Amino acid sequence: MRDADASTRRRPRPVPDAPVAPYARGTGLAKAWLLALVQALPLQDAGRVPAATLGDEAPALCRAICAAVTGDEGLRRLDLAGADAGLAARVPAMTGARTPAALHEAVDVLREVVLGALLGELRSPSGAEVAALAERVAHVTAVVTAGALEALEAPVAPPQEAEDPVAAAPPEGVVSLQDVRGARSSWRAAVERRLEHHVRDRRPFTLLLLELDDLHVLLAAHEADELVGVIHELERTVQARLSPGDQLVREEPGRYWVLLGEPDEAAAREIARELAAAIRVGAVLQGAGLTVSVGVAACPRDGTAVDALAERADEGVFLARAAGLPVTG
Repeated sequence: MRDADASTRRRPRPVPDAPVAPYARGTGLAKAWLLALVQALPLQDAGRVPAATLGDEAPALCRAICAAVTGDEGLRRLDLAGADAGLAARVPAMTGARTPAALHEAVDVLREVVLGALLGELRSPSGAEVAALAERVAHVTAVVTAGALEALEAPVAPPQEAEDPVAAAPPEGVVSLQDVRGARSSWRAAVERRLEHHVRDRRPFTLLLLELDDLHVLLAAHEADELVGVIHELERTVQARLSPGDQLVREEPGRYWVLLGEPDEAAAREIARELAAAIRVGAVLQGAGLTVSVGVAACPRDGTAVDALAERADEGVFLARAAGLPVTG
């Protein structure tokens, strides 16, 4: 007996009115993909994404994906025998993926970026419109995955830029997390661990939240590899100025949590000012130093739970930014 599901399965239809026009150059999607890939890695592994290769080649892939979302001709070009098949074959080199699992994950990140961007352009879409767009984007990126997997069977050339050993390994004496679940869980785990120590030894501690100012403006104004390079410089600048026992954890590029062994809140605020000043000097983009806004939370004064401390630190970032200062208080 025939499989009833198999007889009704169909390829998702193109979405000719999908809002791809804002992404016609492909650079915006490529930047977002690069930052999402970096965000998924532990802080010290961020340099493993070959940013220069991805920055050079991913815009063309993103343009091809947009064409495939809106029409079957674009999809045929992306397929294994199509004119754009070589773009999919370059995904391992663009992302640094060396295994099928890593490749699947990298393309799935791209799927989320493309779908999120296109959905963000729609005003009050219906459930059917969302489903149609999601199905088509998933199908197109599955075609990209297939082409990339074919290429993965052949030897992959090393990325054009060598891994930066400073980005891969934190400076001596700086504690960092290696959490394979990703940075979003890592920063919570770091604070929870410090809170457990507080319960045992009753020693107060302080938590800093550093947030890069105007990240979306920077994304729009600068090339992806240039921006990632200066963000890495920001991270190295912070790491180099922390004391033994302090801990830096990236939640996402441009947003960092610093657990300080310094229990005094006034001293912690002075450290925050020093870090902001060092970043302005050490992380320079086209002649202008990056700026950060910093929030400070103190345990136990501001709470003894992760969410309470995070809320206090977030509030501090908001107040500092509103005041035009790196840190208030």
